[in-house]
Amino acid sequence: MLCYLIFVLLSLAVLWDLLLPGYILTLDSVWSHNLNKRLFDFLTGFEEDQGGIFLSPIPLPNLGFYLFVSVFNLFLPVHVIEKIVWFFILFLCGAGAYTVCPGNRYGKLFAGILYTVNPFTYVRFLAGHLWLLVSYACLPFFIKYAAEFFENLEKKSAIKLMLIMTACMMTAHFLPVVLGIFLVFFTLKFFRTEKKTELLKKSLVVIAGFLALNYYWIFPLAGENAIISRIKLFSSQDIEAFASRPALDFNTLFNVASMHGFWRGGYDYAKLHLPFWYALFLLILYLSVCGFLVAREGENRLYAYGLAVAAVISLIFAAGVNFPPFADFVRWLYGNFFFLNGLREPHKLVAVLAFAYAYFGGIGLADYAAQLRLKLRVRDVCLLAFVVFCLLTPLVYSYTMLFGFGGWLRTVDYPRDWYEVNEFLNGDNEDFNVLFLPWHLYMDFKWIKNRDLRIANPARSFFDKPVIAGDNIEVDGIYSHSTNPVSRYVEFLIANGERIDNFGELISVINVKYVLLTKEADWRNYLWLRNQKDLELVMETENFLVFKNRHEVRKIYQVDGVNTIKDWNELLNVSKYVDITDAVYLLGNATEINDSAGGEVNYSEISPISYVINEKPEKKYLIFAAKYSKFWELGGNAPMKNLGVTNAFPSEKGEIKYSRFPLYLFSYSVSLLTLMLLWWWYRDADWRKFFKRGKTFTR
Repeated sequence: MLCYLIFVLLSLAVLWDLLLPGYILTLDSVWSHNLNKRLFDFLTGFEEDQGGIFLSPIPLPNLGFYLFVSVFNLFLPVHVIEKIVWFFILFLCGAGAYTVCPGNRYGKLFAGILYTVNPFTYVRFLAGHLWLLVSYACLPFFIKYAAEFFENLEKKSAIKLMLIMTACMMTAHFLPVVLGIFLVFFTLKFFRTEKKTELLKKSLVVIAGFLALNYYWIFPLAGENAIISRIKLFSSQDIEAFASRPALDFNTLFNVASMHGFWRGGYDYAKLHLPFWYALFLLILYLSVCGFLVAREGENRLYAYGLAVAAVISLIFAAGVNFPPFADFVRWLYGNFFFLNGLREPHKLVAVLAFAYAYFGGIGLADYAAQLRLKLRVRDVCLLAFVVFCLLTPLVYSYTMLFGFGGWLRTVDYPRDWYEVNEFLNGDNEDFNVLFLPWHLYMDFKWIKNRDLRIANPARSFFDKPVIAGDNIEVDGIYSHSTNPVSRYVEFLIANGERIDNFGELISVINVKYVLLTKEADWRNYLWLRNQKDLELVMETENFLVFKNRHEVRKIYQVDGVNTIKDWNELLNVSKYVDITDAVYLLGNATEINDSAGGEVNYSEISPISYVINEKPEKKYLIFAAKYSKFWELGGNAPMKNLGVTNAFPSEKGEIKYSRFPLYLFSYSVSLLTLMLLWWWYRDADWRKFFKRGKTFTR
């Protein structure tokens, strides 16, 4: 217990100043008081991947974590939950590596300390990669149970492995890591055992159980189309933009091997202040090699060889396109195996390398510590000093991670006027969207107290009303991967803002009633909003200009006409003399524009996936001003693409519903049923008696 207390203290030492009131806002980890707001979107599959990897919404693999945290939000404020989550991630890293590493306490302590405090965890924390670090914290247990399963092929080991593989799926990016390591262990075992058929059968059972547990997000992803057609293959531009980086004085391979090389620069690594930092890394590497030589002779040979092979493969792939001997090979893999697109940023594989150093390094140090004797001989004193120095090495090697990341991060609350604007919007009881500008997924906010002011746009998670905000990544010449038609439409309008004077009418088709322009980044480039004849400035604060759309805004409305326009450029011309909310507009060959007045619709919102039309509409068509999806339907009819952005249906009384949600419910049921069956199976439930007698399970 004393050793686990050390990891409690180590986790607290890392967080230190970050335990103060306020949120820890980093690049990709943006928390707010509205933790539960987007939970329904995740459940129904409305929430799209920010990077635009998937061509349609899918349930997230970390849905269970969201549900778990949402329960805690019932009695704990979000900023407290956030700190608890980060604390347990750090603690689990240390405790997991300590538990899994064999040997004496010295070796175990080294493994736990190094796995918690190293350049990989340092930069991933600063980048806010919460889900990746949860998977990283589960990795030691996965490797332990994988080795255990392949050693004995027992039922309970198989179930443990299925569950821990699922726990590692807090981010889908870890799927190639998990399956890759599984394949390495399987291959090594296959050539060492005579029971090849049994090994193959039980390995397939594990994979099947894993897929069934993760059915709730894997099946909707595959859905009606082949999974290959639903994953956007990254271009060569992506591969170069997110490749691991070399250091000024070392090539990419050495930089990655030392657990550095993250594609985004500017972070305050300890090596920038330690002239001989590489000597500390060489000591870690030396202990790891010694540990491997010891481990390969022990009982857990599968640990040694399997983990070593996985680490070497991870190193080669993580070095990737910026290390010439492997560059062409890695590019070929990306081009021919869509499965690897989850590793668009191959630096994630350094997670495997970090555990290999911790595991083997712990064994290596334990071997030295085993020679210690309680005598005051010079040899023993020197040996004790060496062991202590080794234990301190990870802390020195990444000392900028300690005590609140050296001042790099500071807790902060959102400015007062963010809450004021939220209350103002909540005072309007109509059903509308809010457009948040400037249009960036990532931007600097002057009220952030971190040394790096850039974070993901928090608007969608902060404001209570539905927010349309930038989803464009803007990295190294890559503007966006989003396939959201609403985003494309807004980007077109912004690009033509200077020649538009009816912006309110143009955004009314996506049900935008208010435009929030926050005074950050390039906000002055959006001051053409003041010149719009149908926008009214209704509120100005220290951080915001709030515009109200004077054009009528409706979630569902009815029209008589169907017109065809060539493209959105023609729409700008048409909107100068025709109200574009008075007809359905299809993109195609232009036809004569027929003008007719639109009208309101009597409807009730049952839920965000169900709207009931209470009375038969008088006009021919209904326009549902939500983002277009072929899975919306009215009376069994799929929608037309109004402007290529929203949904239009032939009018009838009935229910507009999201038809894909039952698929999600079915998927959730499969995963939940699988979890229950594994639990009973683990407890040796007697299935034959249950089905024969129809009574409760017996052991």
